[in-house]
Order: sequence, then structure tokens, then C-alpha cells
Amino acid sequence: MNTGKLLTLGLILLTCCGACRPKSGLKEAAEAGLRGVESVFGSKADSGSEEPASQPEVQPDRDLTDVARFIAGMAPSEGGRLDSLAHTDTWKRYAAHADSAWTRHRREQADSIRQWARNELPQGTDTIATVFYPFSGPDYFNVSLYFPNARNYILFGMEAPGRVPDPRTDARQVGLSQYLAAYGQEVSGILRLSFFQTKLMATRYETQEMYGVTPLLLLFLARADKEIVRVRPFAFTDGGRKHYLDSAPRYRGDEKYGKGVEIEFTDRDHRTLRTLTYFSANIADGGLSVNKPTRDFLTTIDSGCVTYVKSATYLMHKAYFSTIRNTVLSKASVILQDDSGIKFSFFDPSRWDIRLYGMYDHPIALFGNHFEPDLYAAYRRGAVRPLPFRRGYNSQSNQLLARRLRPGETKN
Repeated sequence: MNTGKLLTLGLILLTCCGACRPKSGLKEAAEAGLRGVESVFGSKADSGSEEPASQPEVQPDRDLTDVARFIAGMAPSEGGRLDSLAHTDTWKRYAAHADSAWTRHRREQADSIRQWARNELPQGTDTIATVFYPFSGPDYFNVSLYFPNARNYILFGMEAPGRVPDPRTDARQVGLSQYLAAYGQEVSGILRLSFFQTKLMATRYETQEMYGVTPLLLLFLARADKEIVRVRPFAFTDGGRKHYLDSAPRYRGDEKYGKGVEIEFTDRDHRTLRTLTYFSANIADGGLSVNKPTRDFLTTIDSGCVTYVKSATYLMHKAYFSTIRNTVLSKASVILQDDSGIKFSFFDPSRWDIRLYGMYDHPIALFGNHFEPDLYAAYRRGAVRPLPFRRGYNSQSNQLLARRLRPGETKN
């Protein structure tokens, strides 16, 4: 297939992609568990307030930000290394279709999610220290809709961390049309489906156009109006510490496990430095048993963090994913998930206050063996709140919001 047809296919796909305030208990959870405290109900280690005006501005890296913007279909800086490529007709067509697709998604989905989050999530989400997103792949995009102002985001998947793309070199090897079509195809999928297809990711992220998840992380950060400060590949060492690497190699097979990328970024006002950590791992109990550095890292995740889970193929339902499931249940003060996350029966009602949203009937056929009778019954007992958008595998979505109860607290 020639490159013109590839670009056309990518652009078509891209174009076609298609209120209650929280109770006081949730506000207290925000104060106790969402501001970087050592434990969910310990004393505050960080007030969560914005930095004083005397703090120096965060300085973004112009070239890294330009790369992120270019592959996102957003104009890089004038006179920069990618300025001439951004003036080509090929890139202008790609950018126009990208803008149209993102505008449509904002109108049909993103604005509703942001409004829902403001109404339903605990007060204080603008001061969250850490958001943990298991089985995310490169999906910063979705988690940022709910939690746009966290200081630290921790994501993982089985895909290699990859490297920062070089559009000039990469596009020269495969052609600019084919290069941009690869990004158009990936973005169309996440905007249309709200999740990545794991089997396709295994091959698409090993190409000349796109190696690993770093390119898409940068693209989604750009579309969230973030500017890139620094990108550092790393490998976990004993104790879960990050050993930063001089370069990001191509890993063979399981070599990628325990490797990751740290992206520091800032908002357009340059006031706050934020960090996104992505690592590759076989997170099953067997995989972690032979990867002590990654297992150690899980123990360092903040107690009192928020955990978000979506489209996680029901892995934490299974007995041999007990380590990651127990990590979430022991670390999080708030969990927001769909039914593909932690099985409903694993939530101890004496420890968690649960709110249900949307509709739960049954999983899609592919995951039909993960039907939960107790969750089904809970949805039919009433007190289910509406969910005005679709997320996850089913056409009729569900979300569960779990808040850890404080010692001595009883449910209302």
C-alpha cells in the first residue's frame, strides 16, 4: 500500500472516532488521604496548597515540547527544529483532522467526564499527590480527565517504555505520510473505544514510526496542554529505586520488564512540576516473583493515593494477580474503577464506602466468565447514580467509587 493510502486510512479513522456534591466523608478523605500523607489517616505531610509566588518558574524543554506537539497535530514553536515539517501540506492535513477529532471528543465525552469528576469526586482532587493507574498502557489521556492536577502519575503495562521520537529522522525513513498515519490510527482508537487493544499494541509499538509508549505519552500530554520538561529512561534496582539510563535502548522480549520512562512536565503557566512514571512489567504474581526491583517499587507507592482502573481485562479478579490487587487495596484511599478492576467481593464493607454509577448487567462476551452476581444485586438494590458518558468495554458503562473509611467511621 502506498504512503498516500496509508495517510488517508489514518485520517479517516481519526475523523470517525467518535449532580450531587460529595458528602463530608469524601471531603475528609481528600484531606486525610489525597495530599501526600504517610498514611490514609495520618497527619499531613504537605498542605497541598500551590507554591508561593516566590517559587521559580518551571522551565520546559522547547525541543521536547515541540516533538510532543508535532506528533499531536499541534503547531511547534516558530523557528524550531520541526517548524519546516509543520508547514508541509501533509502535516497540515494531519493536524486539521486531529483537531477535528479531539474537538468532537471533547464535546461528546471529555466535557461530561470533567464535569462529573468535579461533582462526584472528593473535594481536594486538585491537590492529589499521586494517582496510580494499573494496566494503563500509555493512557495518560483518560486519567487526566478525572485527575488533571495530580503531582505524580504512575502507570504501567506490558509494552516497552520506548524512546522520544525524532520526527525528522523517523519520517525520512518511512515517509511523512506513513509516519503521521501511524499516530492517527492509534489516537482514533483511544478516542473511539476509550481503551487500547492489547494484541495490536504488541506489534504497533515495535515499528519504525513508533517504538514503545513514550511517543503516545508525549502526544497525550501535549493534547492536555502540558509542556515537557525532561524525559529520562530508567531501570528499577533493589528497593524499587530508579537508576536513570543514558539512553533508551530497544529491548528484546522480557528485557523490557522493570524498565521505564519518567516524564517531567508542567502546565502552561509553568508554576508546577509534575511527574509521570511509566514502567513495563509482567505484573502477575509469577512475573513479580522473578522481578524483585519492580515488586519493591510497588511497596514505595504513596499510602493514601488515588487508584484509577479501567478496561483492565479483569486480571485483578484472578487469584494469580493477588500482589497488585492487594497493593491497590492496601495503598489507596480512593479507588475509581469499572467492573474490569477489582472484584466487588474483595471490598470489605467494614472498610470501604461504595458508590455505584451507571449500569451493570454483564460483561461483554469476551469476558463473560467474569460476571459478578453480588455486583449485579448491588446495582438492583437502588441508590445508583447516573453516569452521563461511556467508558470501558460495554456500551452501557459502570463506575464504582470506593472511599476508605476512617477508624471508627460508620457509613451514612
